[in-house]
Amino acid sequence: MNLYEQLLQDSPIVSNSAKRVAKRLDTLAQIAQTPEGGANRLAYSPADRSAKEQLKIWLKEIGLQVAEDEVGNIFGRLDGKHNHLPTVMVGSHLDTVPNGGHFDGVLGVISALEILQQWRQDNFRPNRSIELVSFADEEGVRFQTNLIGSHFFTGSWEYEKFASLIDQNEDSFLNVLAKDGLSFSQKSQITRPKKEIECYIELHIEQGKVLESIHLPLGIVNGIAGLCWLKVTFSGEAGHAGSTPMKNRRDALSAAAEAIHMIEKLPTQISDTAVATVGQLLLKPGSINVIPAQVQFTIDIRDINIKNQRMLKTKIWKQLEQIAAERNIIVQIEETRFVSPTPMHPKINQLIEDVMDQLQHTPVYLPSGAGHDAMVMGKYFPTGMIFVRCKNGMSHHPGEWVSLSDIMSGIQVLDNVLRRLVQS
Repeated sequence: MNLYEQLLQDSPIVSNSAKRVAKRLDTLAQIAQTPEGGANRLAYSPADRSAKEQLKIWLKEIGLQVAEDEVGNIFGRLDGKHNHLPTVMVGSHLDTVPNGGHFDGVLGVISALEILQQWRQDNFRPNRSIELVSFADEEGVRFQTNLIGSHFFTGSWEYEKFASLIDQNEDSFLNVLAKDGLSFSQKSQITRPKKEIECYIELHIEQGKVLESIHLPLGIVNGIAGLCWLKVTFSGEAGHAGSTPMKNRRDALSAAAEAIHMIEKLPTQISDTAVATVGQLLLKPGSINVIPAQVQFTIDIRDINIKNQRMLKTKIWKQLEQIAAERNIIVQIEETRFVSPTPMHPKINQLIEDVMDQLQHTPVYLPSGAGHDAMVMGKYFPTGMIFVRCKNGMSHHPGEWVSLSDIMSGIQVLDNVLRRLVQS
């Protein structure tokens, strides 16, 4: 059973619009589908290019002006009655992680496409122009850095940043783009004036279990969490596991174990949206009968409030130093990455809430722990995000699933939000 059939089977009442959405999702799902039933559209791969070309066909079929910029961002524009007014933008991305799901990013693009097709069929011409955008390389798998398309669009990265990127095959960013038929140079950095953009809206699967746990199909994102990555090294002293008394040990792993337990407890003391994760751990010498001399581990710290994010980092840092001092262990802490949080715009969120009320959906606010193109766009333009419930919170996995009825609820809300924005 293909994705189209699964979506229709999962929904009791199916409109022509819903069938069209399901068919387009299925069409993209069949591009580089994995044996496990997932998607494998690595950014700038032939599969990614096939998906982009398919999107261009759909955009042209409904009468939109289609363009692609130097890094592979795709645009479909519907001119408004007053072209001098700043443009409303809506979209997401088409690339996937290896063996990923069929809804992450894609749902936002296909939903916007369906709305603009309905507008064209209804001969609805907005006051403001509107553009659908599919950003390139949102996932960041290929070059180990994400949101490349939105960073280019906003001009937030210099040419040197792009030019320095190397993929897992030691291929440069410039060369990868050339193979994809794109031409990128320093002159490409002339971005669209910020005053030409009114706002950006993104519909996306939640990639979490909150909406499912409260039995609601939709949510309003109040902010996208910033992240802080720390690399911690505890250095103690190796010794024989049998002949070294417990009181004489300088066990780096015991220090790390105490630290990891501490890291699990601290976030809830800061805020309801703070989280911290130890995701990697390496110990030396790694022998069953030797006391570990050194342990290195990583900490991922996130919150949607920058003050809380920094407070949590400071508390963890101080606790690590205290644990090391009490155990006579040397600790080294390095901050390897910092990204500030992006709050969603209050006026956009209020508009989404008003529309949800009108359509008899219970408005609920929740943070996004994952990064999205809205994170970059939100630093430059008023931005809002709508989350759609996904089964078991599963994402970046072949089992990623969203019901067709929830998809259509999301499209209905997004449609009404966009109509208000383009008519304002």
